[in-house]
Amino acid sequence: MAVSVRASAGFVANNSGGTVTINWPAGTVAGDLAVAEIDNARPSPPGTGWLTVAKNVYAKVVTAADLTAGSFQVKSTLYGLVVFANAAKTGRVTYQNGVRIDTGGAAMFLAWSDSYDNVSEMGSPTGQIGSIVKDFRNAWSSMAVRTGQPAGYVQSTASPPHSISVEIIATAAPPAPLLSAPAAGQEVERTAPITLVWSHQGQGTQEAYRVSVRAVGAGSWSYLTSTGTLSGTLQTIAGSAQSATINASTLTAGQAYEWQVATQENGSFSSYSSTRQFSPQNLPSVTSVTPSVTAGQLAGTVSWAVTVTAGTASAWQLAITPSSQTAPDSPMYLTPITAGSSTTTSIPVLGWTNGSSYKAWVKVQQSGGLWSPWTSGTFTVSWTPPTAPSGVAGTDSRPMQASVTGVPAGRDVEAQWSVDGGSTWTALGYQVAPGTTAVFQHPLAPFGVPVTFRARSLDIVSGVGIPSSWTVSGSSTTSTDDGSYFVGDDGTWLAVTVVDAGAVEYVQGVQVSYGMGADGAQVDRGPVQGARGSLVLDTGTKEDAAALVNWITTAEVWTHRPHPETGDNATDRDAGLMRMSPAKPVTAARPVQALIEDRHVSFDWVER
Repeated sequence: MAVSVRASAGFVANNSGGTVTINWPAGTVAGDLAVAEIDNARPSPPGTGWLTVAKNVYAKVVTAADLTAGSFQVKSTLYGLVVFANAAKTGRVTYQNGVRIDTGGAAMFLAWSDSYDNVSEMGSPTGQIGSIVKDFRNAWSSMAVRTGQPAGYVQSTASPPHSISVEIIATAAPPAPLLSAPAAGQEVERTAPITLVWSHQGQGTQEAYRVSVRAVGAGSWSYLTSTGTLSGTLQTIAGSAQSATINASTLTAGQAYEWQVATQENGSFSSYSSTRQFSPQNLPSVTSVTPSVTAGQLAGTVSWAVTVTAGTASAWQLAITPSSQTAPDSPMYLTPITAGSSTTTSIPVLGWTNGSSYKAWVKVQQSGGLWSPWTSGTFTVSWTPPTAPSGVAGTDSRPMQASVTGVPAGRDVEAQWSVDGGSTWTALGYQVAPGTTAVFQHPLAPFGVPVTFRARSLDIVSGVGIPSSWTVSGSSTTSTDDGSYFVGDDGTWLAVTVVDAGAVEYVQGVQVSYGMGADGAQVDRGPVQGARGSLVLDTGTKEDAAALVNWITTAEVWTHRPHPETGDNATDRDAGLMRMSPAKPVTAARPVQALIEDRHVSFDWVER
């Protein structure tokens, strides 16, 4: 659009040079370009947003805040103001009577004479703004604007001695916007609002937009209104929003549509964007979900039936929740989205509660991209727990052991032990009962401490153990075993004889601090972080020594129950369990004494 004069205020002389109030001319709107000639302006530029174009010439884009204020103040001896519509900024400036302009632009001329005493000698420039004014110096000044000129060199008709010519550049229409969503050819849900999204491509802020929609093959366009309906009349919607919404159920299912948009900036509309097609469709649906888990089993299957509205079923997803959930928002199991048109899949073993009900949720996608809502079916998981062992009893032997009775042969048995009367329990082991009794050895039983045992039997269903209730030993058992044992993480163990245990070194940090006024440093030890030491073990034969070395090397990490130490009081004994591994390769020692050659195994250890 071509530049035009929106409003103006011709030259006004202020011979006092004091503060003057310059009102924004009537008709000025935000976004207009204001150009002012303010002689001897103080301050210079005359306020926020003003840019200096030439000596005494300033320009700014008018804001809403400017119009709310209604005016601005400045000290000056002479001032004049022109407000341009469809102008982006000032351009070329020359100190002569003429300036080159581009298409749609305008030229503003400022002229003055220091010696002419007769106004007629100034001439009468074409496009003069206001009167020719004489200031306190007896100098005459004039202002003129020429609009509607073809691109090229433009002159004023007046030729006083002094001139400034300023090019006013027209606002350029922004480039056509880019479409973002829906994607080309995308299916969209017809019964939900359809949102169209674009990206404004101008340098500034989008001021308004126009959205056109039509069925592919139709001749005329419909125009989207601000309320989401379609109209046969062109609709211009003000605002910087780069999206618009078509009301739900406005378009026809299965009909391809195309759309385009134009955006406005600085009063000028872009050309329309390229068109893009989309296809409103009704959603596919899952018409039934049938889960099945047989009583006594922990895994099962689920099947479903599908209705698509276009194309074919292309993907599915399954979720499992407790039956109390009304949507699969926090599922206990969720498959990844799986491509394909399958209508059945498996239900895996999960953390079921015996006798509880659950829901299997299924949703499907059709080939155009739309997903169905979730649909659910209910199922129950139940089983009969196995019979609990009839008895559990501990025996103070070398090592201590627990016997579990009343277990059918071939059934899995789990055992645990406690030293606090059953408040906390530690795993003792699992095994398949060889008969009606299963025996668990407990080489780590602490010396002189009462130990309680409990056990339960398990049925293995779908690879998972279904447990019975616990059977607890009727009384505790106190170990008097003063033997030493190595116990591997796999439950294997060895009885060992320690003939020499070197000094134990503890790893801990040290902090040194100097208090205010202290005579010396204060040393504080941190918590123990670990330990290291050495052991010498006695074996009966050379073969036993080799077997011990092999066990240590294979186990790599184990728990050591040392020989209980006896203090002054015969009951002052401590098991002192230590989890350790060798610090370096283990070998059989060869002392000078021939009688014990090859019987000792010595090594350094570190706590793990």
